[in-house]
Amino acid sequence: MMKYVNSKNNSVHYNLAVEEYIFNNMMDDDFLLLWVNDPCIVIGKHQNIFEEVNCKEIPKNGVTVTRRHSGGGTVFHDNGNLNFTFITDYHPDRFSGYDEFLSPIIKILNEMGIAAEKSKVCDIAIGDKKISGNAQSIKKNRVLHHGTLLFDSDLDALRAILKPAEGEFKSKAVKSVRSSVTNIVDHLGDKKLDFDGFRDRILNSFFENEIDEVKLLEADIKQIRELEKTKYITWEWIYGFSPTFTYKKQSDFKGHQVDVVLIVEKGKIKECKLKSKTLSVEKIESLLLGHRYDYFALSDLCSEIKDLENFADYLF
Repeated sequence: MMKYVNSKNNSVHYNLAVEEYIFNNMMDDDFLLLWVNDPCIVIGKHQNIFEEVNCKEIPKNGVTVTRRHSGGGTVFHDNGNLNFTFITDYHPDRFSGYDEFLSPIIKILNEMGIAAEKSKVCDIAIGDKKISGNAQSIKKNRVLHHGTLLFDSDLDALRAILKPAEGEFKSKAVKSVRSSVTNIVDHLGDKKLDFDGFRDRILNSFFENEIDEVKLLEADIKQIRELEKTKYITWEWIYGFSPTFTYKKQSDFKGHQVDVVLIVEKGKIKECKLKSKTLSVEKIESLLLGHRYDYFALSDLCSEIKDLENFADYLF
């Protein structure tokens, strides 16, 4: 029997910790979670964050960023996006993959008069424009499936933030597939349906009678907060978990032509090679080696050296 968990918290770090906690510890029931985050970027477990977003732009747009525990590509959440999660038993002999969870969502949308259909392997689209991206995690005999529903998101912010830094990256990281997107609200026949009403329609469709809501206990919340603290908000998980990558760039820095090659492992600069005919590069190489490939940390580091102010901007 399915149970419902309603997270009233709008922190992506907390909500991902809720998901993982239920997935790993509450094994006896099926669960549906509906949750909404404040503006944030969520990258897939096996992605290189530096290939997906321009990290120096994140604070300017007032968003947070984290990495989820499932694969797939990078997504943007805000208060106009509804996230849904299914957690249930995994039976490999009769598991239908993404269709098992996408089909009921598509059916609900169709009943609202929305011409939604499955797109590619794990998306939902209206025509050629995406409204939902999905990912899964399977562990032992349980499967977690979560997805987005762009109801009335700030699509301009989405497009502005999901841009990688300048330069060439090489890695074995999973790459996001850029897609055209649209908001569900623009395709509704019922123009009076707001976000809360949309959420209620989704929720009620999964419960014929009374909604069986689970209230997390204080002991549960304590462990969720610990998981949030030790994993989802940490630099090591968000940035350092990125697969090893090589970054190359050839450009001008304050009138100096500079070629740079960095090898970054676990988020730290393992190798650093610079070439310039007019700039002394040995000091810069020594300065950068071993440091986090982090825009703000490198900005502070370079600002202490004369003529290297703003060199961090060159590296991102």
